[in-house]
Amino acid sequence: MSEDLTEIRFVNNPADPKTLSLEQLFKLTNIFPHMGGRTEGFCHILRHLEQYPDCYILETGTTRGVANWGGDGQSTLIWDWAVKQKLPNLKAISIDKDSNAVVNAKRQTQHIKYMCDCSVHALSIMDKSIINKTMLLYMDSLDWGSGNAIDAQLQHMCELTCVWSYLPHGCMIVIDDRHDDETGKHAFVLKFMKKIGIEPIFKGYQIGWVKRYYLPEHEIYLPNHGNNIQLV
Repeated sequence: MSEDLTEIRFVNNPADPKTLSLEQLFKLTNIFPHMGGRTEGFCHILRHLEQYPDCYILETGTTRGVANWGGDGQSTLIWDWAVKQKLPNLKAISIDKDSNAVVNAKRQTQHIKYMCDCSVHALSIMDKSIINKTMLLYMDSLDWGSGNAIDAQLQHMCELTCVWSYLPHGCMIVIDDRHDDETGKHAFVLKFMKKIGIEPIFKGYQIGWVKRYYLPEHEIYLPNHGNNIQLV
């Protein structure tokens, strides 16, 4: 008999779930062994979200299937589970231009709000007060494939561009479908982050960064005689 993975449940109910972290609870679920290359990423994300229990999640690309944990990753369902388990004030908005995907995800979740729209357009008109409270931007809106590599990479760079200036310090930014540093939907964003001195905090099938405003201690802004800023 095949294992039922249509919903997240505990393999063995924890004696006192209130004493466990989200990450610990996640490791006790039926889906945890099926996360594959996303295991480390989701553990990082859940630890991060628990630090910001009243924040927003903005997700581009919603859950499209049922029980496809190793394929799509089903991230939308994990946010819904996190709200039910420990984060009742967490708010998640999932964006997808495919109305069938939105309908499918709605059937499987209780605590997620949806926008059926192009993710770049949706983020460009998003209420700035929501972006200001977003502590996780999770980007997975365009399927990765050899025929659309540049389009997928550009899509996520455009999504980030729409919201970057309004995201708060400490916001985690995650992209799915990373195959190596050069191959995957993250490639343009990786180059951008390197240019501004932000290194990934984890790399697997997902890659994640945390937005920082500060400079390293040895970098001090000094005025220059010209129009440029000199760093010493």
